[in-house]
Amino acid sequence: MALTFSTAQSVLKEDYKDLIEQLNQEFFLLAQLEQNTDDVDGLRAYHALHVTRSAGVGSRASTGTLPVAGQQGYTQAYIPMRFHYGRIQVSGPVIKAMLKNNGAFVRAVDSEMKGITTDLKRDINRQSWGTADGVIATCGTTTAANLIVLAATTTPTQMNQLWAEGGMRVDIGTVANPVLRATDRAVTAIDTAALTITVDGAVVTTASTDRVFRTGNGGTSAGTNLVDDGQMELTGLQAIVAATGTLHGVNPSTYPVWKSYVDSNSGTLRSVSENLINKSIQKTELASGKSIGLLLCNDGVHRAIAADMRAMRRNIDNVDLKGGYSGIRWSVAGEFDRKSKEPKALKLERDCPNNKLFGLVPGDLVNYKMHMNFEWMEEDGAILSRVSNKDAYEASLCQYMDMAARARNSHFMISDLSEA
Repeated sequence: MALTFSTAQSVLKEDYKDLIEQLNQEFFLLAQLEQNTDDVDGLRAYHALHVTRSAGVGSRASTGTLPVAGQQGYTQAYIPMRFHYGRIQVSGPVIKAMLKNNGAFVRAVDSEMKGITTDLKRDINRQSWGTADGVIATCGTTTAANLIVLAATTTPTQMNQLWAEGGMRVDIGTVANPVLRATDRAVTAIDTAALTITVDGAVVTTASTDRVFRTGNGGTSAGTNLVDDGQMELTGLQAIVAATGTLHGVNPSTYPVWKSYVDSNSGTLRSVSENLINKSIQKTELASGKSIGLLLCNDGVHRAIAADMRAMRRNIDNVDLKGGYSGIRWSVAGEFDRKSKEPKALKLERDCPNNKLFGLVPGDLVNYKMHMNFEWMEEDGAILSRVSNKDAYEASLCQYMDMAARARNSHFMISDLSEA
């Protein structure tokens, strides 16, 4: 919906100087990863993977036959770009009314442009933790109603993402057909206790096979490694940090090294412990030869870990991270890592899935981009364009990017953790 004169009334004042931000605009994960434009060729990026060793080694008697020559095994990972947009529209009268600072909290165009930039980054942060198919939540059974019942497994993080500080526009359907039940509906209310959302428009009927997506974002990759392969959103960490599933065109069934260490408990929640985390760290570091740098979880798991550390009388020290952030220093008893001078850090992340802990090597994750920064579409020479047949102007923000793994076995995930 465009910003019109009537919807702008709440920010039209006589002489107020500041607009006080009420929304959380932190984007931690994006700040920790490499941003790479150099290795994007056309509409996709690719990198070579060393996936198997040579069999041409062996021990022999002094006159024995030498081993048969072998060779190293390589394959390529392909990462098509995903296209992300934000769009604003402002009416002509609003622009005129807000031209002077003492006539409004903020100038209309400047406010909308800055706002949509942070809103798009907010959604990119959500996507970076996703499953690469756009799914935000799973439906339960709803019969001809605007009050949509969600699955009993729906988590607080998913509910927060659907509300997104004011509600998002959603499609409801299957991954194969994301608009099967409804399309472009506004989420007008949520009930985190009852696990329901309310949408506008006509009544909706859902089944347990249905999912909720941000409007237009649903779809999964057809595995062609080409642009427009059916996947709209970023390849998120839940797709990357996994022990199964083809990623970037590489199948772990063919190359067993191409998988992450996953410690689950068959859906039964269990207490988090230092030993459980250290086990995953050691298993992963032995497999990859690299040092885990980040331990990421949501706030509930973070509190449970901190409580366990206090119960064990462990010191809780901070370590500085990129982008001005900090986390809790983590160390494995008796371990000395001569390869990495960076300490391990435990940090909470708002979009991290509930009941899970991720261990990452940030250097083995990269955001491939066609252009470094979020940019306004201005190929015609102007950022603001007239809306046909209206006294209004619009602008579109874009970023062409996807998240990729350079190595998959250098990360781990622990699931089924109880939260404090």
